Amino acid sequence: TDIKKIASLVNEGVRSFERQIKVLEVQQRLSGKFDPLVIPSRHWVRDGELREQRQSRPFKLRYFFLFNDALLCASRRAVTLLGQTYHYKYLIDLRTVADVTEIVSGRDNDYCLLVSVHDGPDIVLSADTQQSRAAWASDLNAQVIGARKLIQSSSVQFRSAGRMSA
Repeated sequence: TDIKKIASLVNEGVRSFERQIKVLEVQQRLSGKFDPLVIPSRHWVRDGELREQRQSRPFKLRYFFLFNDALLCASRRAVTLLGQTYHYKYLIDLRTVADVTEIVSGRDNDYCLLVSVHDGPDIVLSADTQQSRAAWASDLNAQVIGARKLIQSSSVQFRSAGRMSA
């Protein structure tokens, strides 16, 4: 019915707004040098603690924020009146991610993902459980696909806009 459709649209609008507010909250809890996180098209997807390994160095405990267009790595800092605070480490633009692969090592405590980045070092992320790894892999892959679609649609719009200006 029309009422159910309207209610569904309103609920989706509320969820979208809440995911955008979460980006602002993350930005307010970060220290360090970074570009502003709050942009109109960005929204929060998930966050959580994972172990991270880059360039064959030992694993380090990090806190990750997954947005629809980026993966942000941070380290935990103090708890303040705002809540848990974090120090910015790096941000990966999901348009630069070539692949996200679940790694099966055969050991019970290894629940790893390999994040392959174009023109950058690969990153291994390790979750505490198989379910957590699967959830991160699913969400990361979905956002990478979404970021690729944005590239394709914006390049089509750019090409068609270029054709119009003759």
